Amino acid sequence: MYTNTNLAKDMTTRRPVTSVVHEYNEVVFAWKIVKQAGVALHTNGSEIRAFFTGVKRTKIIRRCVVSLGRTSKGPTPSYEDNDATIHQIQANKLTPKIKHLDIMMTWLHEQDAYKIFVTIYCRTDLNKSDMNTKAHGRVDITNKTLMLNWI
Repeated sequence: MYTNTNLAKDMTTRRPVTSVVHEYNEVVFAWKIVKQAGVALHTNGSEIRAFFTGVKRTKIIRRCVVSLGRTSKGPTPSYEDNDATIHQIQANKLTPKIKHLDIMMTWLHEQDAYKIFVTIYCRTDLNKSDMNTKAHGRVDITNKTLMLNWI
C-alpha cells in the first residue's frame, strides 16, 4: 500500500487530496483518490488521514484474500513519505499536536499492534500514489512507476 496527499492545491476549497494505491506482485489492482472532508491544518494531519484510509482498505483486502483460502504471511508493507506520520504511528501514544486525530491514531496504533501493516519510509519521488496527487511529466511516470501502460 502506498499513501500520499496533496495539501491545499485546490484554491477554491483548500482541501487536501488523498491517494491510496494497493499493489500485488508490483501490479496495481486497487486505488482510491478522494478529496478529504475538511481543510488540514498541516501536512502531517492530512497524511495521517490518508494513511488511515489506506489501512482500512488494506484490512478489507486482507479479509478477502483470507476468504479465498490464502493465508497472510505477515503484515502488509505500507509505504509513507512523511517521517512525522511514521514516527507518530510507531510511537503508540497520543500527543497534543495530534489530539484532533486521536480516534484515527488510536485505531492505527491498534492495527499496528495486531501486525496488520508495517510502515516503511518511501522517498516522495518513488511513492507510487504520488502520481495521483501531483502533476508529473511523461518521463517521470514511465521511468519511475511503470504501473499502468496507459502512455
